[in-house]
Amino acid sequence: MKNLNKIIILGLTSVFMACGGPEETKEESGDATSVEETTTEDLSGMDELALDDFQLFGSIYLPNDKKPQVVTTDWGSTEIRVGDYFGIEILSAGISVEEFKTQLAEDLVYTIEYIEDSENLIIYSKSIEGSDIKPEVHFFMNYEGNGELFEIRSVADESFTKPSIEKMVKSAKTFKLN
Repeated sequence: MKNLNKIIILGLTSVFMACGGPEETKEESGDATSVEETTTEDLSGMDELALDDFQLFGSIYLPNDKKPQVVTTDWGSTEIRVGDYFGIEILSAGISVEEFKTQLAEDLVYTIEYIEDSENLIIYSKSIEGSDIKPEVHFFMNYEGNGELFEIRSVADESFTKPSIEKMVKSAKTFKLN
């Protein structure tokens, strides 16, 4: 009988190990679009933070080198900061990447250069032409879940470096609803 238990446990362990690592597929139905999300990034150096206390009812992975500061803003977004190099904002009922690009194009002060431009993510730099001011790098991303469009972006009133933005994008891609 003990050998049978060992065989069953060994078999179940093999099945679970064969299922793979951190790949996660999430499908949503109930509306015209289906969202499929796969997370295969290396999340070492990051911890998952539940956002239920901030009315988002989801989670996101954040760098674990400093304690995150999370606040709900007056306009209803959730702002997450880790140290002075990491600041993202998540807003439900957000706008699309195309709508945001239209807003950027209408800016009369900054010149915008797109570093990465895809359907759901842009990374861009803002600079003032002819100025000695160092260009700012930002990102804007869409996440669709539970029939709602979320915008995830770098904090607008801060200036970030490209390596910081890359960490924020990596984190933003881990956002998921419960």
